Parts: sequence; structure tokens; C-alpha cells
Amino acid sequence: MHELLTDKKYLFLDGDDTTTRRLLDTPNTMQIKSILDDYKYVFVDEAQRIDNIDLTAKIIHDQIPDVRLILSGSSSFELSGSTQEPLTGRKFSFNLYPISWKEFEQNVGFVAAEQDFPNRLVYGFYPEIITHVSDQETLLYELTESYLYKDVLALGIIKKQDIIFRLLQLLAFQMGNEVSYNELSRSLQIDVKTVISYIDLLEQAYVVYRLGTFSRNLRNEIKKNKKIYFYDNGVRNAPIKNLQPLPLRNDIGALWENFLMSERLKYLEYEGRKVNRLANKIPTGTGLY
Repeated sequence: MHELLTDKKYLFLDGDDTTTRRLLDTPNTMQIKSILDDYKYVFVDEAQRIDNIDLTAKIIHDQIPDVRLILSGSSSFELSGSTQEPLTGRKFSFNLYPISWKEFEQNVGFVAAEQDFPNRLVYGFYPEIITHVSDQETLLYELTESYLYKDVLALGIIKKQDIIFRLLQLLAFQMGNEVSYNELSRSLQIDVKTVISYIDLLEQAYVVYRLGTFSRNLRNEIKKNKKIYFYDNGVRNAPIKNLQPLPLRNDIGALWENFLMSERLKYLEYEGRKVNRLANKIPTGTGLY
């Protein structure tokens, strides 16, 4: 965002800063105008940490219409929970996924990307993993164990934390296959409804996503079991503690499939193509893009 706003006069506010949180927590219109001064672009990072940021954003949009407000946050749960005010018709939302193959290749070049591709199938495409290859194993475990899943665990909805990790392991081993909620329920010894709610949480945290089967009969399509993919290969491999190189693995096909599906997802999102994810199927014999 800083790079995109380089040629703009903009105000940057950090939601981690206590002063920023105090100033933007339910200010009145005159106070907001004083804070923003004559800036036309305002970028608030970690906006989910600011109480009532949704009301502040609504006031800025409605009362100071010439200001362009950008809110970003690293926690999808907290950010969405902090913006209960609908803001319908007032906002555009963007999802930032792990680095896409297209972005990676454009940044490092075709040859270097091809050379590093076996590593990407194993360690994935999170930015810090790509930029610190020598420490990628340590960083990946740190990412998954102490940061990525904290969104889910911090909600307090999950009573037994070990269940979510066991569920992730089961989903990782079944990646590429149709998933049975009843089978997961029996394996974890918890109710089917609980299994579904936990997977819902993992979807909201951008850890996994569900993909339905393709059928000419839409009614059958909805009824059938779904496949569950991970947004990132590295995040899939970390819970099962398998970061072995490709020649030593027996799941290369599953890694390829997950990579292709996640790349398709990024492509559709960034190109603004609206499709029914339940029926999203890459036609046989066509390229990824």
C-alpha cells in the first residue's frame, strides 16, 4: 500500500499504536476532520485493533466524501468482526492470498522460478518463506503454529485445541479426495455439526477452502461430498510435519493438484471473474490461465 500511494499525499495510521487506537475510537466528525487535516488518502493498517473502526469509517465516508480510506488487517476474523456496520455501497473489499506463481515468476524470472518450483510445492508461497529461503522450514512452522491458526484459536469457540490440529492433519492427508464429514466425525470422536463448524472457521481464517463436485445437475452438485484444499502448500505440509523434498515423497500428485487449484483461485479473484466455486472446474486440456 505504501508503494501504491507513493505519489499521493497520504496519512498513515498504525492500529498497533496506542495513540492511533485512542484517537480513532468513536471520535466525532470535527475530531476526525482535525486528525485527517487536508489529507485526501488515509491508510489505516491493522485496523481491526481499533474499537469501533466501522463507525469511524462510516463517518469519514459520509461526512468527508473527498477522502479515500484504506483499511487493512492481518486478521480476517478480527477485521470482519470490527466492521459490523454494513457500509453497504460504501466499500470495496480485497483478499490478498499468498504469492501467486505469476507474481513469483515476474519477480525472480522464468529460469529462477522453474529452478525453485520443487521447493515451492513443499514450502508454499507465503512472502516471508520466499524471501528467507535459508530459514524457510523454521519460518513455516512459526507461521503455522504461532500465527496463522491463532485467528481460529483466539475466538474461544474451539474448546479443545488439539482437535483443530488433528482435523487439519486429517484434511491434509485427504487433500485431493472427497471428504466425508461423518468419517471425520468418527475419527475425531466429535459431533458432525462440530466438524462442519470447525471447517467453517478454517475457511474464514483462509487456511482451507471447500470445492464441490462438477455436475450437469446442480441439485446433485450441491448434495455430493466436497474436496477440501489448502490455500497454500506449505500450510498443508506443516501440520503433518512433512517437508521432505519431492523425490522422497509419495504425495506429489496431491501437492500438484492443490497448487493448481490455489493458483486458479488467485487468478479468478485477481482477474475479477465471478464464478460459482461449487462448480468451478478447470477444463481438461487447457492451461492454468
